Amino acid sequence: MHAETRNAHGKNYAFVPLSGCLDEKTLSEFTEKMEPLLTGNHCYLVFDLSELDLMNSHAVGYLETLHHKLAAVEKKMAFVNANEEILEILEFIGLAKLVKTFEAEEKFLEAMGNEEV
Repeated sequence: MHAETRNAHGKNYAFVPLSGCLDEKTLSEFTEKMEPLLTGNHCYLVFDLSELDLMNSHAVGYLETLHHKLAAVEKKMAFVNANEEILEILEFIGLAKLVKTFEAEEKFLEAMGNEEV
């Protein structure tokens, strides 16, 4: 997982592709890589879930905590390219109500340009 800084509509966002399993085995490495993004110059963290196969309750809990940390410093996060299984997990847990989910990065960019994120 490597975050890439991108810019659109005059705003920076971190594009973070996730792959494989996000669970208690991989969560500590993931959280370490997320910490610098909390203080970076990104307005948004955008997680690309297209290659994510599994996300357990530990990962969902951390993502919810991350959402609240970002909100405290006036930043937002979004999910793009979630497969049906991951989307069901996000909706079941309630994270989809807190974090907007888009079917593609282009849809996120469109919403960002319209101030709808």
